[in-house]
Amino acid sequence: MEEINTILFGTSGYTDTEAGMYEDVRTKGRDGILPIIFMHSTMSVKKVGKDSIELEITAPDMEDIFEYLPDTENGYADTEKGFLEYLEDYAAAAERKKSTVWVPYSIEGERIVIEYYSEEFIRTVTGGFTDAYSRLYMDVLEEYQKGV
Repeated sequence: MEEINTILFGTSGYTDTEAGMYEDVRTKGRDGILPIIFMHSTMSVKKVGKDSIELEITAPDMEDIFEYLPDTENGYADTEKGFLEYLEDYAAAAERKKSTVWVPYSIEGERIVIEYYSEEFIRTVTGGFTDAYSRLYMDVLEEYQKGV
């Protein structure tokens, strides 16, 4: 699990504090899949309601990221680093998708807690990367089951 967290988030320990540090991830240049996508994304607050916030998110369209996987013929090393380089290039060149999403929040004492964990928010902020990954995983699983 630590390896997966390191690949996705650039750290093996993904804490609640880090979840709210979207801007921090963008500026510190941490390694990992999500920070790469976030570097090419923008988020702005459109409205604040009684218990939710409307966000406008512009993110690279990552829905087809796994259609043409990188290979050594295209100049990408057949390693995790090579995949991350491919991801960076793909995200930089991808069309931008602009979407609006509402995220709930609550006030706990003097602290505002924004709940960024909804499927809709994650799908939007990653430009569809999570859906693309799910499709790839299901395709690999199906191929594996055929071979067993």
